[in-house]
Amino acid sequence: DRVRAMQDLLVYTLDDAQDLEERALAFCNEQHVAAELHRRDAEKRVVKSAVDRATEEAKLWLQGPYGSSELKTLSRTIKDDLRQRRGTGDSIDESIARAAREKATEVLLRRKVNEAKARAITDYRKVNPPLQPSL
Repeated sequence: DRVRAMQDLLVYTLDDAQDLEERALAFCNEQHVAAELHRRDAEKRVVKSAVDRATEEAKLWLQGPYGSSELKTLSRTIKDDLRQRRGTGDSIDESIARAAREKATEVLLRRKVNEAKARAITDYRKVNPPLQPSL
């Protein structure tokens, strides 16, 4: 009878320990998920800030000598492409020139912003890598 009571106590203790282990794992998993969500939110804020800063810097860059030179070159290429598509030959159409300049500006701004975004993500993840899934 005493052995049976000890066995029952042992089973109860093992069940209790298993329950505590499951609770601890669930808690750790919740903490892990919360930490990863926090890391992602922080990464989004860092990237948004970098994109905003890069947008302003790119606009200034386009007004400078290197940016305006690159803008002119790309605009000319786009203008030539638009003329060929529309079949206007060498004629100068103000709408084509304006469209080419707008498209060139958009392309160069997007390129600068994408470079800054990629750099921000890479730099942030070097310091704050994504958390490994819990086991």
